[in-house]
Amino acid sequence: MQKTDNRPNATVVCTVVSKNYIAAARTLMESIRALHDDIQLAVLLVDRIDDSIDPSLEDFDVLLAEDISIPKWKHFALKYDILELNTATKPYLLEALFDKYDAQNVIYIDPDIVVYNRLDVILDLLQSYGVILTPHLLDPLEDDKLPSELNILQAGTYNLGFIALSRTNQWRELLQWWQRRLYNQCTREVEKGLFVDQKWADLIPGLFDGVYILRDPGYNVGYWNYKTRELVSASTGHFIGDLSHPLVFAHFSGFSVDDMEIVSKHQNRFTLSTLGAAYSDLFFEYRDRLIRNGYADTHGLRYHYGEFEDGVPIPDAMRICLRQHDIDGKRWPDPFTVTETSNFRSWALTPDKGKYLSPYLRTIHATTHGMRDAFPLRTLDDELAFANWFLQSDWSGPTFHEYYRNSVLAAVGKADSTVEYTPSNPPVTSRPRLAYKGRLARTVRYYRRFPKNVKPFLPSDLLDRPTGTYTGPAGFYGGIRQQLYKFGILDQARRAIGLRTILTARYFFANPRGNEENWASPHGHTSGRITRAEGAEDIPDGVNVVGYIHSETGVGQAGRSLLSALKAVNYPAAVLPIKVQDLARQYDHSSGEFQRGTPYALNVFVVNADMTNVVRGLLPEDVYKNRYNIGYWAWELDDFPDDWVNCFEVYDEIWVHSTFAQESISKKSPIPVVRIPVSFEIGAVEAMSRDDLGIPADRFIVLFVFDARSVIERKNPWAVVRAFSTAFSESERESDVKLVMKVSNLGDFPDDAKRLRAEVKNVGGIILEDYLSRQQTYALLNTADAYISLHRSEGFGLTMAEAMALGRPVIGTAYSGNEDFMKPEISFPVPYKLVSLTKDYHPYRQGNVWAEPDIDAAAAALRSIYDDPESAADKGRASASYMAEHHSPRAVGEEIAKRIGYITESLRQDDESNRSHESSS
Repeated sequence: MQKTDNRPNATVVCTVVSKNYIAAARTLMESIRALHDDIQLAVLLVDRIDDSIDPSLEDFDVLLAEDISIPKWKHFALKYDILELNTATKPYLLEALFDKYDAQNVIYIDPDIVVYNRLDVILDLLQSYGVILTPHLLDPLEDDKLPSELNILQAGTYNLGFIALSRTNQWRELLQWWQRRLYNQCTREVEKGLFVDQKWADLIPGLFDGVYILRDPGYNVGYWNYKTRELVSASTGHFIGDLSHPLVFAHFSGFSVDDMEIVSKHQNRFTLSTLGAAYSDLFFEYRDRLIRNGYADTHGLRYHYGEFEDGVPIPDAMRICLRQHDIDGKRWPDPFTVTETSNFRSWALTPDKGKYLSPYLRTIHATTHGMRDAFPLRTLDDELAFANWFLQSDWSGPTFHEYYRNSVLAAVGKADSTVEYTPSNPPVTSRPRLAYKGRLARTVRYYRRFPKNVKPFLPSDLLDRPTGTYTGPAGFYGGIRQQLYKFGILDQARRAIGLRTILTARYFFANPRGNEENWASPHGHTSGRITRAEGAEDIPDGVNVVGYIHSETGVGQAGRSLLSALKAVNYPAAVLPIKVQDLARQYDHSSGEFQRGTPYALNVFVVNADMTNVVRGLLPEDVYKNRYNIGYWAWELDDFPDDWVNCFEVYDEIWVHSTFAQESISKKSPIPVVRIPVSFEIGAVEAMSRDDLGIPADRFIVLFVFDARSVIERKNPWAVVRAFSTAFSESERESDVKLVMKVSNLGDFPDDAKRLRAEVKNVGGIILEDYLSRQQTYALLNTADAYISLHRSEGFGLTMAEAMALGRPVIGTAYSGNEDFMKPEISFPVPYKLVSLTKDYHPYRQGNVWAEPDIDAAAAALRSIYDDPESAADKGRASASYMAEHHSPRAVGEEIAKRIGYITESLRQDDESNRSHESSS
């Protein structure tokens, strides 16, 4: 361990980490020690020391954040997440080091930095200046990649991965000013002008004397400036541009040991293979250093300030709740404690008298995108609906930990009824919560119907994750789980017991509430038949459509389209709505005219393969028994997952939306796979002007509509931005054309949202993120001068089909489901090449293939529509005619009726054959 040096005029270099970053801190300090044996090294640990770390074995001093005199430390530690807290401690640490070591200079360097050359220039400058900063950029960024110059402005002009101070001028005034700002305002809220500690540094050159801006390109080389800092290697080391600028330190922000090719998770400008050999060598060397310094053993270590004192994890919403209600810690100076009667957590989880929502739930409502529209909280029914949404959400992570679910259950348990997700609606029916006996029966069904080798929608590394990451069920099971964890055998026990049994236990303990309307037929019909032949006449002919009928999603629309097609040919139909694991808005009640339940002989489950066994485990036996069961699936890749092959066992045949999906699924299906296309009848479009929709009235509008929950990488909006930028000049984008993206649920993916908003804004485009009704979406499509989808693969391609039905010129990747209707004479197909997935995008697996559209060809198609609108309009009219002929409810309904007729006749012949065989024997 580095011995403390109390000499005056000493230089101290420091960094800040929690335990999971200790390998990076070792790597940084090792690189400095190799160059400077006279510099004091110190690491602030924003965590607790345990058996995983022994400070006496480190080559640097270890200080604890709780020991550096931050006021009301425990309150401070809970109100910030791990990144915010690590950065908020920085000015407190710098002042503490000046005093502890009587230091002349204190230099802060981020832990994900490596120093390659001596820091002599910095040490010399500190003899004349009080502060040294490095700007993110020394040259403009003249492209449309991320981060853009706007992103840099939002995050901060200077990169606070490095700051150096000397004991001159106003060093203490600066640090105490910075401490006051960070005490309550060290958050990641770019919309409020805040980005942790870094944004405040923009003010330092104006507020304080003796500030030096270090513009040497060899300092703080990171992903934000790789574009203008070419790295070259020589026998004497690494240099930027030429041999006149040695690489002094490189910043590996956003680096991934497991996926170096991405360079940084915060950028899209480069891949490692495009950066050149010198950078590639640097990255491989950094990875090796991290591994040598214990990365494998430390990167998953638990964070002490991530839990209350009893081990319950602290979600971000709880931290925000504390900031909103007690920013200074006057009411709860130690919010980690849970033993005091008036403790913070108990208060946060307790609703006001006569209410259903606690401050914690209200914080989630206020900070989750789309919730204010979905649940306006104008009435108690709205509150109850939001509480039920929380309870029925099957997400992993601290927010939905069993402890928080139980607190909401306690509040909802005061109610005599529950309501559907749709806010402001009166309760559909009044019913008691599910009884224990009912829970037991349903749990047994869940277990029996869960094939052993079918994997559910769960993270592939579930059993290897730290315990707090995936919480499991509540109550009794949760207590067992905690004990297994304390003895250090939780993972071994989980592996021995098996995922099927664990999920069954989780289902039992985490679902002590019922929503019987979702699962049981309200008509109470039963089938008394032992065999089909014995009582076939007991169940009338007709179709029961089971699915997400109210959901404003593609799968919900597929179910509603099926009902419309059946109605168009007067075929008897009923509907059984389900809502399990569906987070989308539930405003579409256009199916209200249909009978509820499953009274007919044929079921069509408009439920994709990955949800087959979840739904199968929840629905009563009568729904499936003695019916002909059909799964109506969407699938988007050429290879159907082996994990889902046993899902075929639930059904008699599969329907799919497109020839592409039919060919893909048929390769592995033991039962018939039949193409039944999606139908739609747009009719009269709601009269809405462009002003009503929030788009300019005098521009050529290029439109793309998608749902971010449908895997953003598959939808590929980045390609649309590039094609638009290629097709139109900057002056045209400023005055003549406008890119418009309508994106649902973008806020659920903050990193992608940040990137997409920046990219679209960079080309002068706009993103519409509010929910639109189906008719409003049609109105939006109808205003477009061109519709474009440069998807990598689609199961059908609904928005392209709808735009064509409206007569819009449509550009789309000439691959996958949309090939059925995007003929060259009526649309603008874009050529592509097939590429392999380099990583998993659930449910799409690494090694599968999808399309990479030709950006130049897409841009040329856009240009042709813009330059020759009459020819484009001709194609649009032809496409509208084609879609009306082949995808109207009547056209699709006739196909369905024909297929059902074939099924009925085949079953009749089977019954006659069986009876004949029984008679002869």
